[in-house]
Amino acid sequence: MRRLFWMPSLVLAFAAKSFAVIDATSATNTSDPGGGVPWANVGRVNGGSGEYLGNGWVLTAFHVGVGPIELDSGTFQPDGRVIRLTNPSDSSPTDILLYHLVGTPSLSDLTISGSTPGGGSVVTLVGFGRIRDSAQNSYSTIDGPKSGFDWSSGGVKSFGTNKIENFPGGPVFTQNDLGFGKLEVFYLNFTQSVVLRTAHEAQVSTGDSGGAVFYNGQLAGMIDALGSWVYPQPASVFTDESYIGDLATYKSQIDALTGSTAGTGSWSGTSGTTWAAAANWGSNPPPGSPTINTATFNNSGGGNTVIDLGAGVTINTVLFDTASVAAYTIGTGAVGSQTLTLANGGAITTSDTVANGQTVNAALVLGTDRSAQTYTISNNATAPATALTFAGGISGAATGGTAGAKTLAVVGAGDTTISGGITTGGASSLTVTKSGSGTLDFSPGSALSFNSLVATGGATDVNGALGTGNGTAAVSVSGTGTTLKFGSVSQTLSSLSIGAGATVTFTSGLASSFSAAEETGKAPGRFGAAVVPEPGTGGLLLAGALSLLARRRRPVA
Repeated sequence: MRRLFWMPSLVLAFAAKSFAVIDATSATNTSDPGGGVPWANVGRVNGGSGEYLGNGWVLTAFHVGVGPIELDSGTFQPDGRVIRLTNPSDSSPTDILLYHLVGTPSLSDLTISGSTPGGGSVVTLVGFGRIRDSAQNSYSTIDGPKSGFDWSSGGVKSFGTNKIENFPGGPVFTQNDLGFGKLEVFYLNFTQSVVLRTAHEAQVSTGDSGGAVFYNGQLAGMIDALGSWVYPQPASVFTDESYIGDLATYKSQIDALTGSTAGTGSWSGTSGTTWAAAANWGSNPPPGSPTINTATFNNSGGGNTVIDLGAGVTINTVLFDTASVAAYTIGTGAVGSQTLTLANGGAITTSDTVANGQTVNAALVLGTDRSAQTYTISNNATAPATALTFAGGISGAATGGTAGAKTLAVVGAGDTTISGGITTGGASSLTVTKSGSGTLDFSPGSALSFNSLVATGGATDVNGALGTGNGTAAVSVSGTGTTLKFGSVSQTLSSLSIGAGATVTFTSGLASSFSAAEETGKAPGRFGAAVVPEPGTGGLLLAGALSLLARRRRPVA
């Protein structure tokens, strides 16, 4: 039996591969094939692939992740809006991701196929990855000798063709969740038969996760997984299989999402501080309407920089942009007394040109219902005093929909401060992920009632007790240079996982208050990396799965 592999891109913290196109009939399948294939819409994302849909939106695999897309016309940056598609049958998360760009490429919009091409239909695959790098060879497999081709050492944009395999009842079936979400797929068989194979008979290979599968000029599928006889050897052999996400299954979601968040309004503040006043925006109606779902702050706002949300605002994206943007506060009155709701898949983003810190004083609600969604906080500003601060607290939506697992992704090179705490709300769980080189600071006194914390980059400072109750929070830290610092609060965790190159530190003071001397491990009061502090000297870590840590003496100067 062949082995099925998902296709993680290079941004993930474990060793695995993604896949692209091997053409059995040519090693020069690296230019536009013509015939109405939207070649220019496919780009490179995080070492994998993605396709520009139009209206600022990119589609790729969840396991590839969000990143700049390198298109033939240039490289375009994400603006922080991220939406993970769900399965219509049960609202479970899929391995398909949509995210929005800051700029808009000059490309035609793609059309998602309204129905799945039938069995035997010839489709064209396009992606970035390894191509054929040898004449036909013989390889030893668990199923005996098989013919195939070596992969090239590097990736390049390439294309190939294949036929959709059929089953009784149709070509689509459910791919079981192997860690990145259940998915409705069809598959392609890499055949040696000169009678059955296509003109550019193709098999996926490293570099093409998230790539495009076209049928009659429409986007019919997303390259998702490989069924291989020789993996992880860098080769493809005949009878390998390519597994393709069936986009007709998800067309209604994609069309609704990409069509409903096109509009943007820029704050001018010419008529006071009230968000709902159209005169304060460069759009009518103001952001938060069905057609205007991005609120941009990119100037001085006429001095009106503390924004009154009134009875509350629901928005997909809040964007702070340009070097001219003032220091804004979203939400008036007492901390958390007003409400800002992020629509499902919403984001709050600060661009790298911003020179002032930004504050959300309102209570931030994740989602318009309890369903499984990803929300993004992206601070890319690195100038002094440009932290993005959430003072009013963050919580999952309390009602509506089927309760699912929500994710709050904190990304970027800038610093983010959460002083108002985080709670799960009505979601079944809430995971906070931290990536990028910036610092995420959980301030003292904040309630951190969520289920898991996953840090894969930068620094995370924790000055509050984690978990919905003692022993309920799972913490994972990985990646070279990634640091997690616990302040002087007792922690009872369900698990603590420390990957190679990462550092976990415990202190008797605030996690963010280390001096330069303490950072070197020379000063009293710091407990070294991955060391359990002694009771009574600054908090006790109790972890049910803390087998990799050992109690040690306090270091001395």
